[in-house]
Amino acid sequence: ILYNPAGIGQIKHYEVNFMYAKLYTGLDAVDLGLNYVAFVYPTKNIGSFGLNWANFSSVELYREDTISLVYAKSINNVVKQLFKRRLIPELTVGLNIKYLQHSYVLDKRTINDPVFKKGSSKSNFTIDLGLWARYSPKRLEKILVGLMVKNVTQPNIGLETEDIVPLETRLGLGYKSEKLKSIKNMLLSMDVVYRNQDWGKTEDKLNLHLGTEAWFVNEL
Repeated sequence: ILYNPAGIGQIKHYEVNFMYAKLYTGLDAVDLGLNYVAFVYPTKNIGSFGLNWANFSSVELYREDTISLVYAKSINNVVKQLFKRRLIPELTVGLNIKYLQHSYVLDKRTINDPVFKKGSSKSNFTIDLGLWARYSPKRLEKILVGLMVKNVTQPNIGLETEDIVPLETRLGLGYKSEKLKSIKNMLLSMDVVYRNQDWGKTEDKLNLHLGTEAWFVNEL
């Protein structure tokens, strides 16, 4: 849901995911936490639905909340129903309707700060768009492509001055091999991310990520 809403179109059964992380445990006067809950409900004909809540908090200081209502649908099924034809490659589109909020806990030092004269919290809505593709020809069937456009409306979440959440574009490629000698289910992946922020140079806005995972001998 966070990386590409179109991805939930691959899920065939109901799924629920929970996560909690306490950051920098052991440091004095530091109480940071990450929370995450997600639920996906796939249907046979209508598409896949999801709900997501992500939270970051610093106790008695600050918190961020992101709530997403998610939908994904296979374009191939639509083309097959309307035109009675097979579409190549396999395509799925996804949409996040996203609610963003951040808030501050004021104390005697900050309660009269002009930054907070209009309130100590701000919220706004935006959307994410996703595309997922898998090629059908046998020699290309294990190549996967993903495209994500995040924060399309670039909402303002500033308290006193403008604070724009930048648009982010992510293009990813993946290749999956079921077996290569003693290696099973190897996945190679990369993505390129461009963040349309109003500060920094190109190298600050553009990032490249590479990753792989695999099962080795004796399911290690």
